[in-house]
Amino acid sequence: LSLPWLRLEARGALAIIGASGSGKTSLARALMGLARESGLHIEGRLSVGGQDIDRLTEKQANQWRANTIAYIPQDPEASLDPMRRLGEQLCDAPTRRQREALRGLLPQALDDFDLSGFAERKPYLLSGGQKQRALIAAALIRDPPLLIADEPTAALDHARKIELLERLYRERQNRALILISHDMDCARHGDMVLTLLEGHALQLAPKPLHPYAVALEAIARQEVKAHGSAFATLEEHKAVERGCPFAPQCELKRDMCTQSMPSLEALPSPPYPESSAVACFAMSSKEGWSNGSSKEGWSNGE
Repeated sequence: LSLPWLRLEARGALAIIGASGSGKTSLARALMGLARESGLHIEGRLSVGGQDIDRLTEKQANQWRANTIAYIPQDPEASLDPMRRLGEQLCDAPTRRQREALRGLLPQALDDFDLSGFAERKPYLLSGGQKQRALIAAALIRDPPLLIADEPTAALDHARKIELLERLYRERQNRALILISHDMDCARHGDMVLTLLEGHALQLAPKPLHPYAVALEAIARQEVKAHGSAFATLEEHKAVERGCPFAPQCELKRDMCTQSMPSLEALPSPPYPESSAVACFAMSSKEGWSNGSSKEGWSNGE
């Protein structure tokens, strides 16, 4: 994963968007202080809340994670023991005092996600969506400074997905939020959108600007019109040996795009949104990027 820089405010929302294998989960694990355990090598500085987490010992990292981060995994099936009561699992904590505190908060948290009375149930009796919502409720009662949600809407229908995304994005008022997905619907309310492809950061901006991000948004818009939901992907994408990974499908590609990977560079504001950066030879040229859809912001699908 090549990412020159990334900054997230203490109260803000970052959406990380990309296809499977683009580096989304690897980045999340690095931010959680799990780089070494994941076989990742970090060059440069990785700091969360002023703490250089890549320099912590394993014991220090475990303590820091417990106090700083709540992680919502993308696979609720693998995260819950099917035969152990849900409430017991969601309130797991190192000390008895912590467990008791969480038990006191859990009923209201489950009720907020339409899971009232579910604490006594066993996960094998729950649907995938119910398990996902239960894990989100468990993460929120820990009141973490940083909440990382990895594909939190994968097991939900469209109506539940939109409802849940609105609920998650409200959390940016209280903490930093990182939402990881391949679905452009999940990025619409983010303060910044990091778009990845084959381990390269193609853009870091408040809305789609890079041709790949614009293409994903166009697909999502078509899906909303046709099916009432968005599932943005480029099925025919094939890995490239060199150059920009989106070059084979990009209408703006130039000879240099297939020869070398452009670096992530800041764009001038105006005309681009403040703090926007892209890795694109076409956009960094004198002509700039003239695709009108990139300047209209997020589409509502209408």
